[in-house]
Order: sequence, then structure tokens, then C-alpha cells
Amino acid sequence: MEPTERNPSWQIDPATREPSAIDQDAELDPVDRAWQRSRYAGGSLVFGAIGILASPILLGLVLGPIGMRMGLDLWRSGTRRALVAAGIAASLAATALSMAAALAWGSLLSSILLGRDAMRETERWRGRQLDSALIEIREGGVDVSRPLRPTAPSGRLVLLVVEIDTAPCRQALEAIADLLPMHPDAEFVVFAPSASDESLARFLSTLPAFRSALPGYAGATPLPQPLDGIAAFPTTIVIDGEGVIEAAVVGARTKDDWSRLLGGARSAEAAGGELEQLEATPD
Repeated sequence: MEPTERNPSWQIDPATREPSAIDQDAELDPVDRAWQRSRYAGGSLVFGAIGILASPILLGLVLGPIGMRMGLDLWRSGTRRALVAAGIAASLAATALSMAAALAWGSLLSSILLGRDAMRETERWRGRQLDSALIEIREGGVDVSRPLRPTAPSGRLVLLVVEIDTAPCRQALEAIADLLPMHPDAEFVVFAPSASDESLARFLSTLPAFRSALPGYAGATPLPQPLDGIAAFPTTIVIDGEGVIEAAVVGARTKDDWSRLLGGARSAEAAGGELEQLEATPD
């Protein structure tokens, strides 16, 4: 095929005497080449803008790299305009936002799955006898040793295991503190496995319900099995006078739910079905 004005995209290779393709852009008139570059200058910005808007559903992970590649190709070819630079920046932002959204979705999903696993695990604790070993707690500003069971055989010991400075734990603490005067046979102890005694005391003192007097509490104190494996907070355990786990629930609840727990709803046969549904409700 001979190169002609109508077919400028082919030329004779001197080494092989065969026709070979050449860069069509080199054959374009400078005016046409400038028009072509200007035509696609906004493409990168379009991809970047759509990627930013769609980053919550992770589309920026696809559109962002495409927009960056388009913008960088234009920049290298000489189309160095503000529109191209804005497109590259927007595409980069779309990619970064989608990556952040992917991490957030992953964290949320893992929290949900771990929370459900924790709820199923605590349901298996009901009816288990706890070790009678003594636990070190701080009560009335004094370190004391006590077993994980109520002082009176007819009473109940309520353990609340928390992570300090979290909203669900704060809500659970305040709700139970408001209900304790209505359940004089219930004793209350707060545990925070990942905090020191001092940190837990400061956290409790910030709650209006405990500003006058703190309940019994302990920071990084080892708990007997199965309570040593608690990984979801808050977790509430109600123990009867014989040291048997009467109820165990994960998460913050309404005051009515807490009142039923403190009143021994689990031990009452008539209320068993209602609390079963309570324990199966995710946060």
C-alpha cells in the first residue's frame, strides 16, 4: 500500500520495504491535535466527580484510577491546563474516599459479626456455676476481696463489664444506677478489663449518677471463666446467691429491660420467654 494524501497513516519501512503504521497524531494538523486534546480535557474531572459522589458505594475505586490515567496521559502529552489538574486531583480524592469507605464498611461488618458471636456466646453462660475464688475490687475507696456472688443468699450481684468513654457503656451505667434504689436486693460492681482502676474511677465520676458515691469497681482484674473471654461491651451478668449465672446480655438496653434483669426476670419462669427475646435482640 502506497502512502497517499488520503491514507497518511502508512509508510514504507526502509529496512523491510513493507508498509508500517505510524502515529496518527503526528499526521494531524496542529489545530486538529489541539482540538482533540481540548475535547478530552474534562474527562478526568468527570470521572473524579462521579467517583467522589459514588465513594460510599466504593465506585471511586474504579472511576478514580481511570480518571487519573486519563488526566496524566493528557498532562504528559502537553495539555497542561487547570481543568486537567483538577481532574487528576478529583480522581485521586475519589480513590482515597472509596478506600476510606471500604475500611469503614469492613469495620462495621466485622463489628456486627463479632457482636452477634458475643451475644450467642453469652447466652450459653446461663446456668453455669462460677468459681468461688475471691476478686479484688475497690469499694468506698478501699480495696476489698469478695466472691462473685451477692452477700445475701436471696439477693443478686449485677456485674457490668464496660469499655470506658464509650456511649453504650455510659448509657448502661446511668440506666442501672437510676434503677438500683428500686431493687435493694441487687448489688452492683463495674469491671473494665482494659483500664486501670484510676481510669475507671475517673470515668465513673463523670457520670451524674455516681458523682456522690462510686459503686464497687475494678480495672484490669482477672475474672473467672467464662467471664474472662468477654470482648463486647457493655456486657451485663446477673449472678444469684449460689454463684450461678442467672442472665447475661450484651449491649445497652432500655430501663424496662434493665429493671426486669435486676428483678430476676430470668429466674421467673413466666418471664423467661420475654427475656429470651431481649437477649436475642442485636444492638
